[in-house]
Amino acid sequence: MRDANVVPIFKARQRAVAANYRPVSLTGQICKVFEAVVCDEIVKFLDKYKLIRDSQHGFRKGRSCVTIFFIVFGPDIEVCG
Repeated sequence: MRDANVVPIFKARQRAVAANYRPVSLTGQICKVFEAVVCDEIVKFLDKYKLIRDSQHGFRKGRSCVTIFFIVFGPDIEVCG
């Protein structure tokens, strides 16, 4: 289990309104490194055993929502200018 200090960060407008703050959790560096290592190992496992479809682009290394957009709509996009 991971503990974090949650700190309110001011966004904009009036400081007296609670909705104008966003919570940010401050965790230790060791937790962040451990989380990254575990995440990398899970992704390697999922890739190795083909448990993620090739059509999944968000949250994958070398792929993004933009890459799938251009794969799907690329031939139909006209350049304006």
